[in-house]
Amino acid sequence: MLILGWLYSDLEGPAGLGGANQCHREHARFGGALRRIDGPHNDGMTLETFLKLFSLIAGAFALWKIVVEVGAGRRSRFRDEYKFAREFLDDVRKTPQMHPFLLQKGYQALAGDNRLSAQTVEYLLTLPESARALRLYVMGLPYLQHTATAVGSQVSFKGKYTSHAVRVTRKVAYLVAYGLFYALGAAPVFSLPLSLLGLTPSPSLFFTTALFCWPLAALSLWSGIRITAAESLIGAQLARP
Repeated sequence: MLILGWLYSDLEGPAGLGGANQCHREHARFGGALRRIDGPHNDGMTLETFLKLFSLIAGAFALWKIVVEVGAGRRSRFRDEYKFAREFLDDVRKTPQMHPFLLQKGYQALAGDNRLSAQTVEYLLTLPESARALRLYVMGLPYLQHTATAVGSQVSFKGKYTSHAVRVTRKVAYLVAYGLFYALGAAPVFSLPLSLLGLTPSPSLFFTTALFCWPLAALSLWSGIRITAAESLIGAQLARP
């Protein structure tokens, strides 16, 4: 019992208390070191979040500014087009014997395309919604032709495009090509098609496929839209009183 009492008193004595205090000091130093390590990390995360938020706000502001400028530019362009159309048509009315070159250039400027002849533009201006008719003719120009005779003028389909079946077949083919090229461009986003080919999704692969496939998809879609525009113009011509 005396031996056990001596051992207990030795543990509770100055030496034992000193060991405990030393453990507490070591723990405090370790905790302080952790706080010093965590401190800059938390500050860094706060700064990173702030930069992301600032970039998001700056990007939204830049996009808003672009939209506003585009809208203002369109309004200004419409005013300029109206001013030019009024002045040119006044010149045509006041000068019946206008030089053919001036007449041609004026009508081409009015249509916004130098592939159109003066006779074609002059005829399109007689159609209902002449501004829309000009736009549709320019869009559908690869499939349309203007024929002027002594009896009158008309817009008609070129050659094989007079067949409704040919036009429908072309539109379906362009639609299928659009879907195919669009899907190929977006394929790297999905893991299933790549796993079948033994490939791994990556940003570089996505950018490569999108760069080559999506322009072809847009071209296919635009080709189908041009056929639709040509059909719309022919329909408007037939509906003219």
